[in-house]
Amino acid sequence: PDIIHCNNVATLSFVVGWFAHKMRIPSVVKYGGEWVWETLSSLKLRTANLEQLHEESFLARLLWKIERKGLSYFNAIWVPSEYRAIGVEKIIGNRDNVHIIKNSMDLPPGGSHDLQPGDPYIVLTASRIIPHKRVPLIIEAFHSLGDPKAKLVILGEGQEEEKSKARARELNIESQVIFTGKLFGEKVYDEFKKASVYVSASLEEGFPNVFVDAMHFGLPVISSDVGGCKEMVHDGVNGYLYEPFDVAALKTRLKELSTNRELRNRMAKKSFDSSTQYDLNITINQFMEMYKQAQIHLSKSLK
Repeated sequence: PDIIHCNNVATLSFVVGWFAHKMRIPSVVKYGGEWVWETLSSLKLRTANLEQLHEESFLARLLWKIERKGLSYFNAIWVPSEYRAIGVEKIIGNRDNVHIIKNSMDLPPGGSHDLQPGDPYIVLTASRIIPHKRVPLIIEAFHSLGDPKAKLVILGEGQEEEKSKARARELNIESQVIFTGKLFGEKVYDEFKKASVYVSASLEEGFPNVFVDAMHFGLPVISSDVGGCKEMVHDGVNGYLYEPFDVAALKTRLKELSTNRELRNRMAKKSFDSSTQYDLNITINQFMEMYKQAQIHLSKSLK
């Protein structure tokens, strides 16, 4: 091949990067998610401070060494946000071959819709249902609305799905909480079109693609202020950010957009306007330039 492109950081990507390095083939890897964090999340990781994790966990330090070596094989590293660029710099010590290209989406026609008096308030979240996504916390925040007509739609599946369902039963709102499992294509878009607001309680995000979906369909985004979320959600404009362990703030913001329809509708329009920068046609040229730079980097390294 003329170039090898690995679309995520994973053990297999490191093997492919090593192969490309040995065969002198230009290679690119996307650093979209924190590999060490993702690997350790199955151990019910609870800290939001990656530096603290690095200091306290021998396994984390070992994985970071593997990650540093794996990334060193690639001629270009694609990151979707400034936050991820900083993360790569911490790992490998420089940003020489780091390229910031925002994730882009090829989505059907979108737009915002106004929430009218009497319309049900539909809260949407979409992710793997795993510990650091904190879906049970979203269920608790939804319960605080005290609105029997409201609905919480949870797209996705994962190891904490049964725990999340049990939490809904404990709070006696199981009839209002809908678990869709994995959906694809138009079925996903249908859920976004019907929703009123999007919520995330994640402890770690680099550039959540699902925010682009939410904004494209005019949903204000209420998100924990972690990682690259602040590069997408502008507090008070197209949604709200809250400190990740400030549960009261999450509940307050969720309630505010349910009772103040005018504010919610205004944010919905701003959210849709924000989504236009993630159009696929805008980023194509940036990708072609990154591939050229990867080839140039390989040529220089061989001299």
